[in-house]
Amino acid sequence: MKKLKLDSDFIWILKTIKHISNANNGNAFEYLFDDVLTLEGAPAVRSIHEGTISQFEAMGVISAQEIGNALHDGVFKLEGFKIQILKSKFDEIQKELSIQKSAVKTYTSHFFDSKALIKINTQDIPLPAYANEHLLCRVMFEYMIGEPVDWSIIFEKMTGDEPKDKNKNSRMVRDTMHAVNERIHELAKTERDLFEWKNKCIKRLF
Repeated sequence: MKKLKLDSDFIWILKTIKHISNANNGNAFEYLFDDVLTLEGAPAVRSIHEGTISQFEAMGVISAQEIGNALHDGVFKLEGFKIQILKSKFDEIQKELSIQKSAVKTYTSHFFDSKALIKINTQDIPLPAYANEHLLCRVMFEYMIGEPVDWSIIFEKMTGDEPKDKNKNSRMVRDTMHAVNERIHELAKTERDLFEWKNKCIKRLF
């Protein structure tokens, strides 16, 4: 099998499909976006679910039938899929992911505030000095690896102000976290994330 990309969304959707299939005794089941998006840790964008399920089907891991409705203007609105796991191929992909996960490289991180710099193993990751990415890292490196920090605490420490618009302010914190992760992906040539967003908190992964 071609080496798979260890992507957190890919793995989350794969595990969720397996869980729902088991709950339905291996029978076909409905994977509806409105339901799945409410689950803890779910990728927040419908297109990620749609694209990943289409990828699974192309790989022969599942069969997937579109579920949706035709709108008044004739446009088809996709609501989800009816999915059947193809067991032998599904087991094969799970085994491959397990092998890759066990071989994942160990990473360490260090933050140098005065230089606006993260070091991932031996790779320097410069940050825009005193901009949001630098300020978020300054906050997060005050905490232990794996310790969840509420977004509102991060926002207040970054800006010196209490959140006034929860949606807008939390989005700023989350977008900044993603920007740091993307910078690390590009410069350290890795797919590993330094930070993870879960339950409206951020934690440092290594």
